[in-house]
Amino acid sequence: MATAFLLSGLNAPAGTAGGLDLAAPEATTTGQFVLAGLAGVLALATGTGAVQLLRSRRSAVGLLTGVAVIVGVPLIIRGHPLLLALALVLLAGAALLWFPPLRRFLR
Repeated sequence: MATAFLLSGLNAPAGTAGGLDLAAPEATTTGQFVLAGLAGVLALATGTGAVQLLRSRRSAVGLLTGVAVIVGVPLIIRGHPLLLALALVLLAGAALLWFPPLRRFLR
């Protein structure tokens, strides 16, 4: 996703990006680069959390829950039904990380 935003920012003519409405911040080249950076940081955090979870680290639960909240809450606020469903699945997965069987597995 970060690559898509980066390429969209690089290939966009001045003032537009992928046919988006110019009133939206993500419609500009700078907005596309910011979205690419944010998507990249969230992808790195998720990957780090997944590796830590496989290594049974307790800090992985906090990291993955933080990423889920950072991504899930704005999706709920957007109000689109498909984004709402995605956010609920994401937040439900984060809630499962706090159940006692997994907590016993972590050190």
